[in-house]
Amino acid sequence: MALLSTGNELVESPGALEAGLIYDSNRPMLSRMLQAAGAVVTNLGIAKDDPAAIAARLVGAASDHDLLISSDGAPVGFADHLTQIISRRGYLEFWRLAMRPGKPIGFGDVDDCPTLLLPGNPLAAAAGFALIGRAILARLESRPPAGTGWRLPVAASLSKPAGLTQILLGRLCHDPSGRPTVVEPLPDQGSASLRYLALADVMILLHSEQTVINGSDPVEIVPVRQGFPA
Repeated sequence: MALLSTGNELVESPGALEAGLIYDSNRPMLSRMLQAAGAVVTNLGIAKDDPAAIAARLVGAASDHDLLISSDGAPVGFADHLTQIISRRGYLEFWRLAMRPGKPIGFGDVDDCPTLLLPGNPLAAAAGFALIGRAILARLESRPPAGTGWRLPVAASLSKPAGLTQILLGRLCHDPSGRPTVVEPLPDQGSASLRYLALADVMILLHSEQTVINGSDPVEIVPVRQGFPA
């Protein structure tokens, strides 16, 4: 699997951080998530916001990789570059989902190599990989995708708009034997919150038809890290 970050604002960490620049946190995070899923990862580094440079890296990696993943190249405004690259070199299967966070997610192929476009915000990128990237890996390995059907009671009432899939971060509460019994939503659900993403055990998956979830109602949960705590 080949992993690319794009954006003029990105710099490697550690390194000098000047005004207007941010560290590339997604590539290390996604690399770990891919490795935990059993993938061998090729690091394609950071490409600047130049369509020719991005296309050269993706096309160069397509011939000898099973999956390409680009992070931060799919935000609104810059999305045209990647969607056009995919459309020229393959086929864009879908672009933009009714999901929060994670609306700017796309999937297609570059020279017949499956290509997943993930957003730049860390929680959105992690959610996109957990829900879509892992399923793509399972399909490439000709195995059933790991089920997301784990359910636990939620510790607090939740609400959201209809017609939108929403991902929230949560921590597991355990009984004396260590068995998870309840999931507690974390307080900060900002899509750029690396701190709470690091603290989370699971993502709470609220489906499009759900609007009001009462405390103690069962909710679907997805592990942040590969596998699931016993």
